[in-house]
Order: sequence, then C-alpha cells, then structure tokens
Amino acid sequence: MDRLRLMETFVRVVETGNFSAVAREERSTQSAISKQVQALETMLGAKLLVRSTRSHALTEAGKRYYERCRQVLDTLEDARAELHRTENEIAGVLRVAAPVSFGRLHIVPRLGAFYARYPKLKIDLQLDDGFVDLVVGGIDVAFRVGELKDSRLVARRIGTAHRAALAAPG
Repeated sequence: MDRLRLMETFVRVVETGNFSAVAREERSTQSAISKQVQALETMLGAKLLVRSTRSHALTEAGKRYYERCRQVLDTLEDARAELHRTENEIAGVLRVAAPVSFGRLHIVPRLGAFYARYPKLKIDLQLDDGFVDLVVGGIDVAFRVGELKDSRLVARRIGTAHRAALAAPG
C-alpha cells in the first residue's frame, strides 16, 4: 500500500480516537486498519502508537510524525483546492488579432465590459490589416474579414459586412 494512503489512515485513527470508526468510514475491518498502521510503523521503523485492548496512545515519535503528516495532508488538500479554483477561473492572457477598423469599431469599445467580467484575463490585442499567421504569432482568437484561405483553421461567421463606395460632389 502506498505511503500516502497509510499516512491518511494513521491520521484518521489519531483524530477519531479509534480504529473502529475509521474501519466504518472505510467500509473495512478494524483488523485491516490496524494492519495498515502496523505497515506504516514497519515502513518507518518506529512505533507510532501504544495499543491496549480498549485504547491507544501516541508515542513521542507518533506525536511528531502525526504533526508532520497533518501538515503534508493539509498542503495536499490546499494544492487540490487551488487547482480547482484556478481551473474554474478564467485568467491569463488572450491574444486577439483583428483588422484595424474592425478592432476599433467592434472590439475596443467592448473591452471595458469584458475586463469587468473577467478581471484576471488580459487581452493582447493586435490590430493589423496585413495577414497574420495565427499559429506562428501565437494568436488565440482572430477576427478576419473575407473568405477563409487556410483550411486548417476553425472558423465561424459572426456577421456580414456590406461595402459601399461613396463620393461627395465637387
């Protein structure tokens, strides 16, 4: 059995005060839980608990080891919780490319609301009327006007634009 699992069992025995409660939680037997603690003691080469028929007490080594195990398990739980917090949080840098006029008319005016909704996300907005290679440029999202020339890209039409040639007399 892995050391972490044995540590968890040992900590739960100490915190619940008996092997039976841990066995019930684990849907196991008191004997199996006792054997796990014994396996940990053998692995460490130290006696952690002094057992009698009705109770157990921590040895000095057991007290020190319990404190360290508690710290390790708390750190692991903190790491797990942090991972879930950051997985569900939108953060980082989003690199966006767009033609200059499209960016000025449609993207820039919406940045304030976007930042209010996603305060930990930063936008690296690249406005350029030239062709930008999205892969080489590390672009996450690009707005393009016209026909899609590169079939490797995934594209969705988000609107249509109409052109008009206008002139003033004289």
